[in-house]
Amino acid sequence: MICFGVANAVGSAVAGALTKITGRLPVLLGNLILHSCLIFWMQFWHPVASDGLVYCTMAALWGLADGVWLVQINALSGILFPGKEEAAFSNFRLWEATGSVVTYSLSPYLCSHTKLYLLFALMLVGMAGYSTIEMMEKKQKNNPPNEKSFELVTGNDEMEKNGI
Repeated sequence: MICFGVANAVGSAVAGALTKITGRLPVLLGNLILHSCLIFWMQFWHPVASDGLVYCTMAALWGLADGVWLVQINALSGILFPGKEEAAFSNFRLWEATGSVVTYSLSPYLCSHTKLYLLFALMLVGMAGYSTIEMMEKKQKNNPPNEKSFELVTGNDEMEKNGI
């Protein structure tokens, strides 16, 4: 848990600094790759009690990935809901807690391999949702709501003049 906690703090700090340099999407794509590799490593790894270094390494990498997810999703909540940050962060914490309750409730009924596959699938769904939000934000920046991206059709006036 110490390895996880320290790496989580480091991941949070590094994610913030890296985002300023590269932007959110590259950081999250890199994190998706890291987390996916960890999940697949866990699928094929057979734990041995004497592998203390492997346990610590896995916990540290998981903490690093978790730190990036938390910082980036929290930052996105603040960006998407300007002026309503308190509600956005409360909503984030609500869904985070709900996910924990569901996970702990289902844990005795699912084997580790199934849980890892579900986690991977949910991570892909979340990343697809995030990518959609990024595209919508980019489109909105390129096409502000006050600017019209179409020409007004004045055919109605001409039709009335011609008696149509």
